[in-house]
Amino acid sequence: MLRVLLGDYLGIAPAAIAFESGPDGKPTLAAPYSSVHFNLSHAGELAICAIARDCVPGIDLERLDRAVDHDGLARRFFSAREYAELRRIPDAQRNRAFLACWTCKEAIAKATGRGLRMPLHKIEVTVDPDAPPQVLNVPEGKAREWSLHRIDAGRAYVATLATDRFLKV
Repeated sequence: MLRVLLGDYLGIAPAAIAFESGPDGKPTLAAPYSSVHFNLSHAGELAICAIARDCVPGIDLERLDRAVDHDGLARRFFSAREYAELRRIPDAQRNRAFLACWTCKEAIAKATGRGLRMPLHKIEVTVDPDAPPQVLNVPEGKAREWSLHRIDAGRAYVATLATDRFLKV
């Protein structure tokens, strides 16, 4: 399906698409299409793809009914500020808040090409799932250079798109 989407975007046959690996293993398009960037995520029965020419996208999708130890994961992968903010959210909304924050952090990590090799506790974002997401801190960069966008993937999912127009590709 990724080849079909990329082929449609580029106006070429899906079979003509060639992939390479970036320095940290992130798949990229081979020349002559290396100026086009993409990212993919899937959860449950859904998949989501971001394709762009003018920025490097990162995207993450998570199911809301996914059973996770959000408190344990937040203690390990969230900053102290994010963890404290998460703990202030009522229990009934905490799983959604955790996953909204997680998708922001993972989308940024994926956009950089480092993925989960990037220390997620050093990527700091807002936690409130009902407010527009914001990047507060990123390692090796400037938070103001990032944009986060919530994606409506239906009631059972949380999805976030991250872009940085200044990533060196």
